[in-house]
Amino acid sequence: MGWLWKLLLLIALALAINSSMASASLHREETVEKLLKKMTLEEKVSLCHGASRFTTASVERLGIRSLEVVNGPHGVGIRYRDRKHLPNRDEAHTYFPTGISVGATWNRELIRDYGKALGTETGASGRDVILGGAININRNPLCGRFFEYMSEDPYHISELIVPYIKGVQSTGVATCVKHFVANSQERQRFSIDENVDLRTLHEIYFPGFKASVQEGNVLTVMSAYNKLNGTYCSENGFIQTDILKERWGFDGLVMSDWGAVHSVNAAEGGLDLEMPGNDNNYLGEPLLEGCRNGEIPESRVDDMVRRMLRLHYEIGALKESPKRQRPKLDKKANEKIALETAREAIVLLKNSPAALPLDKKGLDSIFITGINADQTHSEGGGSSAIHCDYEITPLEGMRMACEESNTELLYKPYSGKQELKPIPAKNLLTSKSSNQNGLIGHYYDNKNFDGSHAEVQIDSQVNFNWTGKSPAKKLPKTNFSVRWTGAVRVDETGDYIFGLNSDDGSRLFIDGELVVDNWGNHGAQLETDKYRLEKDKTCEIKIEYYNGLKDSVVELLWRKEMNHNKIFKEDARMASRCGAAVVFAGLSHEYDREGKDKPDMKLPGRQAEQIKAITEANSNTIVVMVGGSPVEMGGFLEDVPSVIQAWYAGQRGGEAIADIIFGKVNPSGKLPVTLPKRLEDTPAFAIGEYPGENGEVEHKEGIFVGYRYYDTMDVEPEFAFGHGLSYTNFEYSDLKITSEEPFTANVSLTVKNTGKRMGKETVQIYIHDKKSSLKRPVKELKGFEKISLNKGQAKTVQFTLSKEDFSFFNPELDCWIAEPGEFVIMAGSSSKDIRLEGSLEF
Repeated sequence: MGWLWKLLLLIALALAINSSMASASLHREETVEKLLKKMTLEEKVSLCHGASRFTTASVERLGIRSLEVVNGPHGVGIRYRDRKHLPNRDEAHTYFPTGISVGATWNRELIRDYGKALGTETGASGRDVILGGAININRNPLCGRFFEYMSEDPYHISELIVPYIKGVQSTGVATCVKHFVANSQERQRFSIDENVDLRTLHEIYFPGFKASVQEGNVLTVMSAYNKLNGTYCSENGFIQTDILKERWGFDGLVMSDWGAVHSVNAAEGGLDLEMPGNDNNYLGEPLLEGCRNGEIPESRVDDMVRRMLRLHYEIGALKESPKRQRPKLDKKANEKIALETAREAIVLLKNSPAALPLDKKGLDSIFITGINADQTHSEGGGSSAIHCDYEITPLEGMRMACEESNTELLYKPYSGKQELKPIPAKNLLTSKSSNQNGLIGHYYDNKNFDGSHAEVQIDSQVNFNWTGKSPAKKLPKTNFSVRWTGAVRVDETGDYIFGLNSDDGSRLFIDGELVVDNWGNHGAQLETDKYRLEKDKTCEIKIEYYNGLKDSVVELLWRKEMNHNKIFKEDARMASRCGAAVVFAGLSHEYDREGKDKPDMKLPGRQAEQIKAITEANSNTIVVMVGGSPVEMGGFLEDVPSVIQAWYAGQRGGEAIADIIFGKVNPSGKLPVTLPKRLEDTPAFAIGEYPGENGEVEHKEGIFVGYRYYDTMDVEPEFAFGHGLSYTNFEYSDLKITSEEPFTANVSLTVKNTGKRMGKETVQIYIHDKKSSLKRPVKELKGFEKISLNKGQAKTVQFTLSKEDFSFFNPELDCWIAEPGEFVIMAGSSSKDIRLEGSLEF
C-alpha cells in the first residue's frame, strides 16, 4: 500500500500548489483592479508609453514607480547617461556567450543557470526588465543579428528559451522575449514586409514564443520592427491579440521595439507599451485624444495598464505585491557560468586525422595568428553590446594555458586587413585644377538636394558626427543633405579601398563612376569598394550624403591595399618552424551586427589565402572560427585537419577555446544551425527571397527552413544541424519504441562511451511521417538530451513523444492535426548522422 500513500500525497501536494497559485493570481488581480479604479485617464495613458529612453512612467500618488529596462540578451547592456545617449562605462557586467552559443550547448540545465546569472546581474544593476532572450528563427545566414538568435529549429529554441526565462525570472527580474515575429533580416528592418503563410508561422516562427508564454510564463514580449503580411508587427492584431493574447492566453505586457510604432493604431492592434517615450509618442497624446473623442475605447487603455501593473506586481514593484528578494550578485560565480557555457558551446567541426587535442608536452612551439587571435568583441554588435571588466582573447587564453609548460608561442598579428582611416586633407583638392586642399561642400536644407544650397563651405575632410546639432547655420538638425565636390590625388600607385560610413545614405563617385553605394535609410553602417589610383594623377570625386531622422554621421575613409603575398609568405615561414599552427579566423561585429546584414557569406578579407599558405607550410594547422553566423569554408576546409567553431564565446572565451584545444575540456557543442557550403544552397536563397522586392520578402520556402530543407531536398551542407565531434566515441544501441495510447510514444536507447576519456553526447530524436495529406520534412527534431559518460560507461536515455510531436498545422482548419499512419523515429548524433531508427503505426 506504500505506493497508494505516495500517490495520495502527490495528489494532495499538487492540489495545494494549484490552490496556492490560484490564491496568488487572485490577489494579483485584486491589487491591479484596485489601482486601476483610482487612476485618471491621463495617468493611465502615461503608463502606455515610456518616460525616457529606458524607463517607464510613474504614478507617485498611487505608489507606482518607474521601471527601468535594459538591453540584453547575453548580458546587461551599456547604460546611457545623457540625452545624447553616450555610453556610461563606469559599470561593468559579465559578458556571457551570445545567443547562438546558448543554442550550441543543447543543455537546458546550464541555460537555466545562465538565465539566473543574467537575472542577478540585471537586478543588482537596478534594472527591472532585460530585453531578451532573442528567439527569432535563423532563416537567413546574412542576417546581422544571426549571432543573437539561438537556432534554426523551433523545437530546439522552445526547449532552451523556457529555462532561460525561468532562470532570469527566478531572480525577480522580468524577461522580454523578442522580436515577435519573423524578424529574419536587418536590411530594411524598419519597413520590410515579411510575407509568411499561416502554416509556416505556426510550425516555424510561433513555437518559441508560444513556449515562452505557456511554459516559461514570460512577463513581457517585444514586437518586431518589420511588417508581417502587410501590417507592422507593432499594430498587428492577428499576432498580438488573436494569437498571443487570446489563443495562447498571454496576460503580460507587449512592448514595442525602440521606435517601431507608426500610428496610434498600435493600441487597438494589441500593443501595450511604446518605447522609448514621452508624451508626444503615438501612445501618448494621440492615444489620450483618441479616448477622449471616443475613437479608442477606454477599456482598451484599461487592458494596457492592467498588463503593465501585472508586471509591477510580479517583480515586486508594488507595495501590495509579495516581496521579491533579488539574489546577491556574485560576479565570480557568474563569470564561471559564462566560462562553462562557452566550453559547452564550442563545436569541433572537423578533426581528421585527430590533430586535436594538442599535447603541450610534445610541442616545443606553436605559431598563432589570425584576424581574431587578439580581438575583443564584447562592446560590438549594436544594442547587445556589453561593457565588462576584462575579456580574455584567444591569444591570452593560449598564453594562460601554456604558462607552466615549455611550449613557446610565436604570435604574429594578422596583417591582411588594415583599418580604414579618414582621407587626409593633403590628398583632397577643391578641384582638379586647384592646389587648395579640402572639398567644397554644398549644404541643402532638405534631404533631396532640392533648390539652391543654403550654405557652401570648404571642408578639409569628410569626417562628421552632427548628431543633435545642425551642420551649418541655416540647416536643421535633421532632414538635410550635403554634396561635396573636388579631387583626390595619391603619392603611390595602387589599389585603394574606399569606404563610406554613414547614417543615413551616402555615395561616392570617382571620375563619374559610382564606387561606393551606401544609399538608403539606415543606422550607421560602412560600405566599401576598391578603386585603382595612379601616382600624381588627379581624379574628380563627389560625395553625396543625406540625413533623414535621428543620428547624423558621415565619414569618407580609405586605405591602400597591401602586398598580401609577401605577408602570407612570412606567415608560412614562421609556421613552418613550429610543431603546430593555430589560425583564429572568422568574423567580427563589423559584420555580425544589429541594423545591417552581411554583404555575402565569404570569409572577409584574405583569410582563406592566409590559412592555405600556413597549411602548406605546416600540416598540423588548426583553424578556429570566431563569429556568429555561417561563412563559406570551401577555400581551405580540405587542407586543414581540424576546425573549431567558437562563436562569440563571452568574456572568458579565450580560456574556453584553449581548454578545448589542449584537451582540458572535451568538446560537446552541437551546431544549432546548418552550415551551408555556399549562400546559394540556403533555402532563403534557393527557394525563398532575400532581400525582397518593393519592400516585400516572400518566404517561399515555407516550413522548409534549415535542415528541413537540406534533408528533404537532398542538398549537402558543409556541416549538418546538430553536428559536433568529441575526443571520444559514442555507440548507440538497443532502440525500443512503444505506445500505450494513440499518438504517444515511449522511446529508449542505450548510449555507451567506447573511447578513452569522459565526454558529453547530445542524443537527438527526429520523426518522419511516411504519408501525410500535407507535405512534411523528412526529419523534424522532437527530442534531445545531453548526457555525460565516463569512459566505458553506458546509459539508457528515454524520451516521451506526445500527440503534439506527431502533428502538423492545417491552415484550412486553423488547427493542429495528427493523422493516423506510420511514423519513423530516428535517433542520431546530428540530423545527418542517424544511428538508429524504428517505426510506429497509429
